[in-house]
Amino acid sequence: SSMGILLFISVFYFKSKIAVLDKLYSSKVILWLATYTYEIYLLHYFFLKSPWHLSKYFENRVMADLLVVLCSVIGAIIINRAVAYIVKR
Repeated sequence: SSMGILLFISVFYFKSKIAVLDKLYSSKVILWLATYTYEIYLLHYFFLKSPWHLSKYFENRVMADLLVVLCSVIGAIIINRAVAYIVKR
């Protein structure tokens, strides 16, 4: 969407203007997360809107959201490594 494109362009524009963002881009955490972004994107919707969405099991919305993030990241790591294993074979 246009909002995503605008955000992408803005980040790269401000990266060149602000030195702190340069350090953020070279951060190991950011580089590690960038490896799994697509898988996290695919899985988060499953944990939010599928018939087994996690929010129906928790009264506390914050806990449910944290669990969605945790499950999405763990699932993304598993999927990424499984794909790498299959491709290597």
